[in-house]
Amino acid sequence: MSDPPAIAADGATVVLDGTTLLAPTTFAVPRGAFRCLTGGNGSGRTTLLRASSSSAPGSCAR
Repeated sequence: MSDPPAIAADGATVVLDGTTLLAPTTFAVPRGAFRCLTGGNGSGRTTLLRASSSSAPGSCAR
C-alpha cells in the first residue's frame, strides 16, 4: 500500500458568479516530491492552490 500524496485534487473546480475560473483538474504530488507550477498571468496557478485547500470562494475540492 502506498503513502497518501502530500497534496492532491480530484476534479477540483472553481465557479464564481457563473464563470468557471478553474475547469475540473486532477493531480497528486507524492510526499517528498518537488513540483513546479508554471503558467502565464491569469492562468489559474493561485486559484488551483486555493481550491486544493478549499480556500477559494466557490471552490469544490476533494
